[in-house]
Amino acid sequence: MRQRRPTTINLNQLAARLSDVCCELRAFGLFPSLKSALLMVLAFAVILLASGCGASPQNPKENPAPTVVTRTWTFEKLTNGNDEAVPIGDPRSQIDGVVNDSADLGPLAVTVKGESQRAGLEVFSNETGFTYWVASQAPSGQKLEDEITLGGDVDLDQYQFFQKQDGQASLRFVITQATLETFDEHTNHPDLKECGWAGHSAFDDCDEVIETDLELGYDMCGLNEAGEIDNNLCFNSNDISAFLRGWRDHWIFSAGLGDGASGSCVNPAHPEFGGIPCIDWRQSDFDFDPDADGNKTGSHALATLKHPITVNVPIDQINVGDIFAVNIDVSSTSFNHRQGETFAGSKFRDPAKVAAVSIESQGLVPVKTDLPRPPRAVIQPAPTCTRAPDPQAGTIQFEEANYVKAEVPGRGAFVSITRTGGNNGDVSVLLKTSDGTAEAGKDYAAVSKVIRFGDGDDIERFIPVKILTDKEIEPDETIQLTLSDPRGCAQLGTQATATLTILDDDSPVTRHLPLRLAEL
Repeated sequence: MRQRRPTTINLNQLAARLSDVCCELRAFGLFPSLKSALLMVLAFAVILLASGCGASPQNPKENPAPTVVTRTWTFEKLTNGNDEAVPIGDPRSQIDGVVNDSADLGPLAVTVKGESQRAGLEVFSNETGFTYWVASQAPSGQKLEDEITLGGDVDLDQYQFFQKQDGQASLRFVITQATLETFDEHTNHPDLKECGWAGHSAFDDCDEVIETDLELGYDMCGLNEAGEIDNNLCFNSNDISAFLRGWRDHWIFSAGLGDGASGSCVNPAHPEFGGIPCIDWRQSDFDFDPDADGNKTGSHALATLKHPITVNVPIDQINVGDIFAVNIDVSSTSFNHRQGETFAGSKFRDPAKVAAVSIESQGLVPVKTDLPRPPRAVIQPAPTCTRAPDPQAGTIQFEEANYVKAEVPGRGAFVSITRTGGNNGDVSVLLKTSDGTAEAGKDYAAVSKVIRFGDGDDIERFIPVKILTDKEIEPDETIQLTLSDPRGCAQLGTQATATLTILDDDSPVTRHLPLRLAEL
């Protein structure tokens, strides 16, 4: 519905005009007294004002029609004894209006001040879609038996269309709050029931008995001349992630970008210096305290965003008058295989549910359309270097020679890729997986994707590799990781290959070695 523009009234002019009208009506003999004439005129004036008569026409540029935003969200639970996440009901969808939904996951043995006394998943998006959040908490205090719920995942996907009306238009996301928190009141090392995959392996890797993750990504797609979404015009993608996992006094926290392109934006302070990342999301942007209670036990770990993070969406390539789509995907996952007096939870919001992720725009108008959800952008390689590698373009390589991942439900393994020694220019490499003793399609999902760094971008990347879980008793299996095809005058480092080991969680225990391997 179109909104009325407020009517401005000059009371002195109105009073003078009413007096003149009353006198004219009385002169014609229509009313026996000035009082009755005045009452009739006042009543008529009230009717005119209530109807908005005399208001200036609405300018659609200043007062755009209500935003049409389409959301789809899912709740999933992770249960003991099941290899895959279990959907909680069907995917939900809603156009416009406020989304405020949740799913209960079970009891909490340890609660967080200001939060629910029950573990669960929640999602929120306001009526315009310009403010939204997700949150998750894993249940605790249960016995580790088959079919109990150990955690869950909430994913919100929303998209909307905008028309660019100003050459100076801008669009950005502002992440005001992000929190990841864990507790472990146990004083012992995780036992074989809690961390069975380490009992038969050379890796005593129990870092995943308690974990919680946050992820956010977006894509942009332009329309072709026929007014349809064109996959060739889906030109920008960005993903950020943060992870907190481990157990008492053995907490690991990391934050960086995912497998999307970071994009390159002009430095507003020094445009002559070239590009800067459109988003700067690093571990250093968080306050991470592995002993948040300060009692030297390491039972409570807490990671909170130090300051709001701005994601600048580069819309310079969009012509004035053109329509484009923005798709946002945000998720929170928590998992707890330790149980007892423990806690795992993460959220893109504050406890009061006021500050969250918001969209800020200027020179853009939301557009109503019945077009479908835009696809995810396919990241293209950087331009081929036509000269010798540039040391200032940096070196790209794996951060580690070995990665490990337990065969448990969840978001899979993450391998880290770094750009060091320089960040000049737009560069990329190709990441590919190949079979070691693990088999693609049976034990893991094959990966072949371009990893791109924008000009001025040296933010660490965390690339997901989906692990396909099963109930087979089998030895630990390996996946080979390879980086190749450096573009944009960057060069590969010495660590251009790595190994990802999948730790089987179904094998009978043969030994238990107290060795640890540094992980993500």
